[in-house]
Amino acid sequence: METFIMFKDLIGKNVYPGDWVIMNMMQNKVFLRAINQYAAVLNKKFLDQTNFELQLWNNYFHLAVAYLTQESLQLENFSSDKRSKIFQK
Repeated sequence: METFIMFKDLIGKNVYPGDWVIMNMMQNKVFLRAINQYAAVLNKKFLDQTNFELQLWNNYFHLAVAYLTQESLQLENFSSDKRSKIFQK
């Protein structure tokens, strides 16, 4: 549970400047890989009614929302040139 909160806090911080597109993309790739691995474990161990933990799932969904709504993924706010470069990657 604490891991989800820690990742959510890390996602909310801009570690790299906005023009460091490659580093931001790499960071997001690492975050997404971790979030997907968490999802696999949650689905395997905590989805059925006997082991279901509401707070754990709540923290996971807050983490997912934080990831999806972060500034570096809001491509509509980028210039068209920057968007094109990101799409080419």
